[in-house]
Amino acid sequence: METHKMETHKYAPNSDISLKGGKLGRFAAVKYVGHPPGTKPQGCPLRADIAKLEIVLENGDSSWWGVDRFYINSELRPCCVVTSYGNCELRQGWETVPESLRR
Repeated sequence: METHKMETHKYAPNSDISLKGGKLGRFAAVKYVGHPPGTKPQGCPLRADIAKLEIVLENGDSSWWGVDRFYINSELRPCCVVTSYGNCELRQGWETVPESLRR
């Protein structure tokens, strides 16, 4: 069976679900931090050899996403690019960046 890589550009979400201090809820994103491959930030559960997008939430927790690359587009919105053989169901719900606003 042949598989094809597909590149998708998605806006990072402006909120995410977190369970911190026993409280489950959706919290607003207050900061986006890109971490290049070869880094292993404190608290990150992802492998060191991939790029990571950290979404810092208003409750102080962080949401971590493995990406191929990340950028801020001309709208000043955080975007991520994922090239994979399949799609993450959660990321599929993220808004797609229009081609005219991609880097």
